[in-house]
Parts: sequence; structure tokens; C-alpha cells
Amino acid sequence: MIRVFWQEAIMETKTYTITPRLPSGLYGDILDYAIGNSTTFLLVVRDSLGLSSGATELLERLRSFQVKDCRASRWPGTELLNGTARLVEYTYTAESEDILKQAAKSLFDWKQPDLPEDLCLLRASGDVWMGTISHERDAFFEMEPEEMRAMLSHIPDLSDYVKEEHTE
Repeated sequence: MIRVFWQEAIMETKTYTITPRLPSGLYGDILDYAIGNSTTFLLVVRDSLGLSSGATELLERLRSFQVKDCRASRWPGTELLNGTARLVEYTYTAESEDILKQAAKSLFDWKQPDLPEDLCLLRASGDVWMGTISHERDAFFEMEPEEMRAMLSHIPDLSDYVKEEHTE
């Protein structure tokens, strides 16, 4: 008798923290690299913080990429204790990426009232690829170690600003 067992490779997704001192030049590199890894992105608008005219214009420029617009009390990296915020999902394309690069010079620029908050890039599965909590200057990647190695081979300067989060 022959028994054949199929064992799937179990890949472990890890969280990699992006340090707040990330140079602005790497912001564009990350967005460029994300084109092959992310299909949508999220932006958040908190009612209590208002929006500048520039932020309102940005949302209008992104309208043609909009997939979903809803109220939410949580999104990657954040859970509100009270109330909800507007959570908008957009298609991530080279054109929408260009708009994001023109709007901000850093991951941590995504703060109201000047811009919507908490840029988050999602995979086709809906899982987080990169998330930010801008007002806390917190940003992170969610990926397998091999994915991180591949990204760092394309963006070598990023290695000084990313560290694996260890949970115990």
C-alpha cells in the first residue's frame, strides 16, 4: 500500500514596522512597488477634523477610482472607541498612484485637515499590504518574509527603515 500525503506550504505573514524617520523619497518608491502587489487602497475622513479645500479637491480627483464609500468604526490599524468615520476604497492603478504621489510627499502626510487620513494599500484578497496610522506616525507592511526580501531587493534603501515586529 502506498500512501501519498499532500502537505501545503504554510506561509507566515509577518508585520514589519516602518520607522517614522522614513525619508520622503522612499514614499514614492513604496507606491511604485505596490502597483504589482495592491489592487485597492483606503482613505479615511474623520467628521470631527474637517477637510481643507485641497483635501476636498483630492477626493474629487480620486472619484473615478472609487469602489466603495461607507461608514466604519474600524480599518487597518485603527478601531474607534466612539462613532464612525467615512472609509473610502479606491482602485489602485498607475493613474491613482500618480495622484497619491502628487498629493503627499510622505506616508505620514496623510492627516486631516490637509489630506484624508490613514492611507492603506490592500491586496486583491482584501488583506492589508501596507497600512498607516498617520497622526501617530505609525506605518507597517503585512507580508511573508520572502515578499519583504523581494521588496528590499527592489528598494534597498528601505532596509534601514523597516523592522520585523516580534510578538510574544
